[in-house]
Amino acid sequence: MQATTRAEKWTTIEPNDGAFSFAGAVALQGDFVIAAGVHYKNPLVIGTLRRYDQGGVWKPSDVGWSKSHSDWTKIAWLKSGNLGPTGLAVDAEQHIILVGIGFENGEPRRYVARFHPDGTLDWELPGPVGTEARSVGVQPDGTIYVAGAKRTSNASARCGPGRASRHHGPGAPTGSNGSRRPPRGRR
Repeated sequence: MQATTRAEKWTTIEPNDGAFSFAGAVALQGDFVIAAGVHYKNPLVIGTLRRYDQGGVWKPSDVGWSKSHSDWTKIAWLKSGNLGPTGLAVDAEQHIILVGIGFENGEPRRYVARFHPDGTLDWELPGPVGTEARSVGVQPDGTIYVAGAKRTSNASARCGPGRASRHHGPGAPTGSNGSRRPPRGRR
């Protein structure tokens, strides 16, 4: 058996040689690459979502773009808070699902957001205090699965076993507490 050598297509170095930023998740959206990461803007950690064209360019590009969480979120505590994206997925209709960990008053909260294919926010859902979202998967019907952790004590370093949750994608009803859950019988 002969080994196949693959050449690197492109590499993108962020401004300042990436000195204060890193990418934490990547997903394919048709011909485009979606990446999520953070940029440190003292004292905040700013979550970013970017779409690169086939040449590895997001700026200036007709199809590439970059968005900061402080620009897209409608959640008051997150608008001026910290968000660390940890996972990305793209559904069958090319919607982008981003998960991460937001911080409210220094406490972690799971964060799940769905974006339209052009990167505009469709909906977002923060989890309860003490939860984290670490990865995401999406089924062809739009059902979103999120894996992460839930704190089991007041010691921030102590988390229980991994947790998984399920969210229904498009048109999911919104509960009185802002949660998006599938209708009864579809959970």
